[in-house]
Amino acid sequence: MASAHSLQGLMKWLGRDEWRDAFEAALDRHLLPSCKKAGVEVEEVISILDRNQFMMTVWGCAFEDFLTRELDDGRNIVDDYLKRRGWKENASTRSYMSALRTHLEALLHREIVHIRIDPSGTVDASAVRPSALLCGSFNPFHIGHERLAEIATRPLRPPDSD
Repeated sequence: MASAHSLQGLMKWLGRDEWRDAFEAALDRHLLPSCKKAGVEVEEVISILDRNQFMMTVWGCAFEDFLTRELDDGRNIVDDYLKRRGWKENASTRSYMSALRTHLEALLHREIVHIRIDPSGTVDASAVRPSALLCGSFNPFHIGHERLAEIATRPLRPPDSD
C-alpha cells in the first residue's frame, strides 16, 4: 500500500535526463568527501551498509537536500515536477512536496528550528518548540511505533544519576 505522502513520482522524475546528472553531483557532494577521508570507495560503503540501508540513509539525505536546491539556471525539481505532473498527486502529497522544497531549505539555513507535517499534509513551522521529538516515517505503522508513542507521551524527566 502506498503511503499518504508517496514521493515515488518525484523519485521517478529524478531519473529524467534533465535531472539525473545534477542529482548524481548532489549525491557525490554528500558521499565523496567522507569516502575520501575514510579511504574507502563508494562501492565499499554500499556493500558495508547493504543497498537498502544505503538508499534509506545516504541516498535519502542527498535526495532531500536535492529537493531544496536550484540548479544554476534557477530550476528546482519539486517545482518542475509539480508544474508538469502535480495533477497526478493528491492535494496532501502536493502540499508535502512543497513543504519539503521550502521548509527543508529554511531548516538547513537555520531560518526555522523545526517543522511539523501532519498526516493531512499541513505544515507547521511555528516558533514553538516541542518538548520532545519523535521522528520517523512510521510507514508501515507497527506495534513498535505504538510503543515509541506511548513512551514519548510520558512526562519528561532527567535520567537517574548514579
